[in-house]
Amino acid sequence: MLSTPFGKSEKKVVLAKGISQYVISNQNYLFFDKERNKTVPTAYRTESGWYLPGSYNLIVLLFPYLFPTETVTRARHLYMDLFPEVFEHVMALAKVDVRIIPTKFASKIKHKEAWFKKNRQNWVEIRSWNDIYGNVPKGSVLVEAAIGGDTHEDTRYFMVTIEEYTKKTTEYGFVCIPGIHQERELINNT
Repeated sequence: MLSTPFGKSEKKVVLAKGISQYVISNQNYLFFDKERNKTVPTAYRTESGWYLPGSYNLIVLLFPYLFPTETVTRARHLYMDLFPEVFEHVMALAKVDVRIIPTKFASKIKHKEAWFKKNRQNWVEIRSWNDIYGNVPKGSVLVEAAIGGDTHEDTRYFMVTIEEYTKKTTEYGFVCIPGIHQERELINNT
């Protein structure tokens, strides 16, 4: 057992000259010696050279060549999904080639924002009913939609074929187009 400022370490792994990983109570702590700590971008550098579990994934993003691919992938997904702005900033600072090339919308949050921005003037599904309900014809879906998917706006109802609905529904909903999709009145609380 090795002594650290955070308690006794169960394990020490030398990742590179001057960079070590310590496991303390099943948590990963990283230590960069004085020279290697200078390679950490100033915005993320600690004075002591110690990086606690909360910043572990950030260091993984900055120095992906030190870690297994699975660890890098997990860190990337965590930051792309939860902290997209930080992810973009870190990727701009990273001094190495990235192992995983992000898609146009690497962040789910940014993808969702872009989708709703694109459809802010369209009738976007807020709920729907299939043909097992009495007032919905066989092979159809009744879609309740609002402009931009905003439930505080007026809603309209559209009839869509199950085939088109299945093919064109996104994870954020179906976009109804007046004139193409038949508008309906809601009858008997469908």
